[in-house]
Amino acid sequence: MIRLQQSSFVEPSDPHKHDDEPIVIHARSRRVATNLVVFVHGLTGHRYGYWGQTPRFVLEDLPTADVGLYFYRTAWRRLRFFRSIDVEQEARVFADALRQLRLYDAITVVGHSMGGLLAKAAIVDLVNRNQKRTLRRISGLVLLACPQLGSLRVPRWLKAFSRDGRALFPHNRTIQRIDTVFATQLSIDQAADPLDRENVPTWAVVAAEDFWVDALSAGIGVPEGQKHTVRGTHGSIIQPPSKSVAPYVFLRDCLDSSFRPSSAVAADAPEILVEDARPEDVSSIRELAVRLFGEGVTPEGVLVQFAAAGGIFRVVKRVIVSDEERRERFSGYFCAIPLSAEAAASVKAGALRGGELTMEHVPANPGDTAALYLGAVAARDHYSRAVVLEALRLHVNYSVALGIRQVLTRPLTDHGLRLVRKHLFQPLDGTGGLDKLYTLEFRGRPAT
Repeated sequence: MIRLQQSSFVEPSDPHKHDDEPIVIHARSRRVATNLVVFVHGLTGHRYGYWGQTPRFVLEDLPTADVGLYFYRTAWRRLRFFRSIDVEQEARVFADALRQLRLYDAITVVGHSMGGLLAKAAIVDLVNRNQKRTLRRISGLVLLACPQLGSLRVPRWLKAFSRDGRALFPHNRTIQRIDTVFATQLSIDQAADPLDRENVPTWAVVAAEDFWVDALSAGIGVPEGQKHTVRGTHGSIIQPPSKSVAPYVFLRDCLDSSFRPSSAVAADAPEILVEDARPEDVSSIRELAVRLFGEGVTPEGVLVQFAAAGGIFRVVKRVIVSDEERRERFSGYFCAIPLSAEAAASVKAGALRGGELTMEHVPANPGDTAALYLGAVAARDHYSRAVVLEALRLHVNYSVALGIRQVLTRPLTDHGLRLVRKHLFQPLDGTGGLDKLYTLEFRGRPAT
């Protein structure tokens, strides 16, 4: 992966200099972006000269996002046969490139034509290899004139001689495998919040004058509210002359929704509830914890005791109201355990880990709390995570106001490590890293 620090988007003087690198990122030079837009070109394309002004527009309009450009060999570039691989092999390369983008909280992939198929195939590869952490960072997929069913313009004889022809031929086996995974293991509806599958909100742009991809193939399976038909040809929709044309306006709205889900919530959307966990919430809490952190999390019986005690677990729920009923759907939680002086000393000495804490380590009198231990912080979607983090910030502020002067935590994920560094936690061992103990001390000041 190549990273170019720029104040504005500028293509390199030699566009082929980094052709051996799957992704080139154009990063902002003055701030750290938390989001990334990855563009994937179509047949005969290249990362540069293909998208017109779109990458520059996106960098200008989305101040929290960097732009990544993916490159793979198609068409005549496959004449170097030893450098040419099948689409499914390329999907593995793309998937592994996405796994390396740990710096970003949210990644939205934009694929044009065959690039959309490659993007879907990469997501399927992540599903098949159970790469849930990477999947949770993929906040959206935008398909621009993508032949999801293949292209009727591809002649039958071409698939015998061309890898691209095999990938684009209607209803081929690769397309069938992709469709099966998307239909059975993923949710692409922006408004959905499924319990049993990962959510990758997906949008589609259909070009009304497209010679190569028909409307059915370009939009099939995508919810009507996430699909937009525009005037333009197969190629013109990706090279907007200005920011006001329909294809770019829709793309920008999709990116904004994927990175800031709260901006897309309608007035009648589900209410968000933050409250102390109840014992009946524990099964949902532990299910999410195991998914994110593995089987070594706190035993269920201890979690029930924490929930019954109150003030240790806070949960985020979406309240869904219909004419028939009112339902609460669990979306995330955080755990903040008050520690006695003896327990805090054991944690700092390394004799006691977060997953081993029980009610025995919580002081009977809240005024005797020596430190606050932040355990898991988890959520099932980007918006819920933002709510959980804000609730945690307020909880820490309240604890400091009551006299607590030290917060301890042990980050187990890359996202957790970024959070402790962002909020100026210091590693007790002086070096830090994943699975290392961090501390934040207060001297009469609130958390920020």
